[in-house]
Amino acid sequence: MRSLTLALPMAAAALAHAQEASFTPAATMPSPGALVAHTMIMGGTYTSTGPTGVSGYLMEWDTMAMLGVAPGVAVEATVPAFNGSMASTDPSKVIQGTGLGNLEVDVKLRLLKVDFNAIDTLRVSASAGAQLPTGTGVYGADSVDPFVVSALTYINGRHGLGGNA
Repeated sequence: MRSLTLALPMAAAALAHAQEASFTPAATMPSPGALVAHTMIMGGTYTSTGPTGVSGYLMEWDTMAMLGVAPGVAVEATVPAFNGSMASTDPSKVIQGTGLGNLEVDVKLRLLKVDFNAIDTLRVSASAGAQLPTGTGVYGADSVDPFVVSALTYINGRHGLGGNA
């Protein structure tokens, strides 16, 4: 039992390659030839009153993989998986079951990298890509949705700041 108590946190720590912002793009990317993958699980319950109220739950599991293809260039793909049960008087808002969301692919370019020392850094990147209509059922869309993102990441000791547009 003692071994299991130590093994679980160590296994979880092995999957954490580095800290990165959870709900915003970061200006970080892997070295050429390196592959970085991570997952994020989110969930929520919803209760709303009124004529078009929605109630139920929705779970999302995002899996992201990023491959460094050259110094300052990376390719990224993210695929979300969903499970939900949402009831509503509006039929367009009813969700039931499990499915995949739209695949998101992009190319990220590093625009600026200033390393002040071994830990402190300032990085700026730009990404261009699209969400592709690969989702299933209510979790997908029928259109190709392009996007452009710029991200800034600043790390000073144990603290960081990030932003994007």
